[in-house]
Amino acid sequence: MLTEWFEANLRHEEARHLTYCDFPKEWTWDASNRLWRKRSRCAKVGRMYYVHPASGELYYLRMLLMIVKGATNYADVRTFNGHVYCTFRAACEACGLLEGDNEWILLFDEAIVSASAYQLRQLFVTVGNSIHATVYPPFIEKFRPLIKEGSVYNMTYFRVRASNNLYKPVPNDIMITFTNWTKLEQVIEIPPAFPTLTYSLTHIEQIHSRIDHKDYYTDAIGIVTSVSNVSPHRSKGQQASNLKRNISICSARGASVNVVLWGAQATLFPGERIYEDGQNSPQIVLFVGTLVKKYADGLCLTGGSPCKWYINPSIPKAEPLMSSARGDHKPVKWNATVTSSQLISPVAEEQKVSYIKYLHPFENKGKEFLVTVTIRKIDNYRSFMNVAFVVTYEQL
Repeated sequence: MLTEWFEANLRHEEARHLTYCDFPKEWTWDASNRLWRKRSRCAKVGRMYYVHPASGELYYLRMLLMIVKGATNYADVRTFNGHVYCTFRAACEACGLLEGDNEWILLFDEAIVSASAYQLRQLFVTVGNSIHATVYPPFIEKFRPLIKEGSVYNMTYFRVRASNNLYKPVPNDIMITFTNWTKLEQVIEIPPAFPTLTYSLTHIEQIHSRIDHKDYYTDAIGIVTSVSNVSPHRSKGQQASNLKRNISICSARGASVNVVLWGAQATLFPGERIYEDGQNSPQIVLFVGTLVKKYADGLCLTGGSPCKWYINPSIPKAEPLMSSARGDHKPVKWNATVTSSQLISPVAEEQKVSYIKYLHPFENKGKEFLVTVTIRKIDNYRSFMNVAFVVTYEQL
């Protein structure tokens, strides 16, 4: 029936304004001759067979058939805004069918009518939700060799409790904690379409809405446009420097954001490889576990120890990005920054407290002074650490 729908659209121009689901309203299926015929005027409703989300591409084909009109082949079904996508899922992603909860709401509404009780239970398990687990120090070494990223496990004998209010990896009000009796059994035959990566993407165009949000981390994906080397950085008011690396990513529409990796994450990120591979082909990176910060030079995603990245991941969001980037590929740029041998530490001016006490705080903002004092008495209600810090380093 579907291939004959393609033929009907190819032969009859008046048929091209209908989706496959709405086609029975004006056309009837001739089972003996296996073709569609123009229907006489009457009210008819078409219904497509139920398809489980775990069916993979078949499920996404069904979604597209609900909105695509006038297709004459499978490539037309995978086409959006003039671009032919490699998979039906990528086409759904480009059309915005997988954004938000509307997809799942419509799925359950339809499944309630046509699916069996067993199918509904399986559907609920498949759609599911994301949750994070915490392994506390007494059990870290026990479970470290048993857990491998990308693998699927059946878990038993764990605790469920309310999640922390801040810095949640996924938006969920509950979390899992491992106990000494928690058991893990690796699943060898992973169900079709089972997600091995958990993320909650924020579009680069909407990053500004997550400024200083600390309820859960921000995840983003983009095309790498530039990457820098690792360099030391010392913020104002800090004596020690920290390692830093900048990565710029952009969306298919050209919106960009800077990702700043700190400390060990800056050195672990394969910037040199991204730069080399990015000379010939686009590099897509998914960053998870970041925070959105606003500084004087603009917005950025900051990544510390909770941050992870996935280069050219096999996820629906990556394919439309890769397709758009291949059409107008620009080599990744290398932004050299100050290295440790080039770093020049500012020298604080030596002064007395009596001098800096009356300086104009706004006209001298950012200036640093080194003050040497003698402590003759420490009040019992104040700690020595606090007093020493206040009097040995002053910054306006």
